[in-house]
Amino acid sequence: MSLTYPGPDECGSPAYYSPTNPSNLWPGATVQCVGNTATIPSLSFVDTDGNGLAPTWISLSDSTGFEIFLTTYQSQNVPTPSGQWTVNQVSWHAANVATGAVVNSTATSQIVPTNVFSVKMQVVGYFYSLPVKDTTIIMYLPDSTNETAKTDNNGQAVFTQLPAANYTFHITVPYGISSTTTQSILNPGSIIAKVFSLPELITLVIPPILIAIVVAITVARKERQRQAMIQAQPIPAPAFGASFCRSCGQPLSPTANFCTSCGTPRIMTQ
Repeated sequence: MSLTYPGPDECGSPAYYSPTNPSNLWPGATVQCVGNTATIPSLSFVDTDGNGLAPTWISLSDSTGFEIFLTTYQSQNVPTPSGQWTVNQVSWHAANVATGAVVNSTATSQIVPTNVFSVKMQVVGYFYSLPVKDTTIIMYLPDSTNETAKTDNNGQAVFTQLPAANYTFHITVPYGISSTTTQSILNPGSIIAKVFSLPELITLVIPPILIAIVVAITVARKERQRQAMIQAQPIPAPAFGASFCRSCGQPLSPTANFCTSCGTPRIMTQ
């Protein structure tokens, strides 16, 4: 929700920017105005949990649309309104958290509710939705400031006094993969962030390793079987061709060293 640029203060002094004190838009905001004035009570602001907060600045408007801007909320004189003052802008972390509260001019003090609330974030794993503890979460607010929290044993962390806005979360997971996510938070309640924690990483890494081991074992077993089959094959005896005695021509048996007819020694030939 965007905010309009602040206009004159309750005394008619214009807003200005001071390099040495940029939050002091109206240096004369605490000065009593001279002329037709009304008194507003001391204002204090609370979130939806009842905890106090101090806005950077607020603005009030009357029924005619006349608007004044304040950076101090103590009881003070302001121009007399045409009707009543309504708190129409409350700047908190660069967001308007006003709820349209009406100022009670007869009271000495008044508590003003705001649209500022608490949010619980739970960090869980992608696959099994198991809570991830000891996770560091950095949340970036609309005014570029940030808050840091760490999850408990239930994977939960609480962020307080948030205005309705879009938030960016940087999540650092122990033994996991860090991630950045953006969520729109408009109301109090709970949100969930999913990450790759240790169980998810084990699920992703272990199956490929097991498959590689099974393939290697199968290949090695088949190689051993092949080697065993080669070793078990018998070596064939050398084949000899038919031969005859060189003297008498008598056929010789393959194992004979001489001719059984004439006794001539056999000549070994390949």
